[in-house]
Amino acid sequence: MIKIIIDDLIPISKLRHRMCFRNNKRLSYTPAKTKKYEETIQWHAKQAMKNKNIIDTSVCLFIFFYFKPCKSWNKNKINEYISQQMFHISKPDLDNLTKAVKDSLTNIVYTDDRLVSQMFVSKQYTDRYKVAVFVQEAKNVDYNEILKMVDD
Repeated sequence: MIKIIIDDLIPISKLRHRMCFRNNKRLSYTPAKTKKYEETIQWHAKQAMKNKNIIDTSVCLFIFFYFKPCKSWNKNKINEYISQQMFHISKPDLDNLTKAVKDSLTNIVYTDDRLVSQMFVSKQYTDRYKVAVFVQEAKNVDYNEILKMVDD
């Protein structure tokens, strides 16, 4: 099991590639915000992968995105959302958040993101921003073990 937990990282969605023209040539580039976010995840993934082999088989991926409540909310609403672990249902979209993480782990944790055959993804409110990722081979997945680690 590979465990990557990044405290105080604000989850962002993967932004689309941008296009520009220079010297009559069309260039494609990744926006700086996305690039920095992916590099942060990659750094933490490399730390988690020390002395481990890259996975080249079917993978089960668990991703948990944690968001702080809006500053404009009153204390009662904030406490309610955090204590009941309510889900975050506003932007960014879950699929775009997931894409950024999956792409970041490619060639570090697994050889290609096409190997992800099972996935559980959640976004919810908590008292601090956080991204938690758990990766393991798709055989013999213990879902209860994952959920216990998230609570730690």
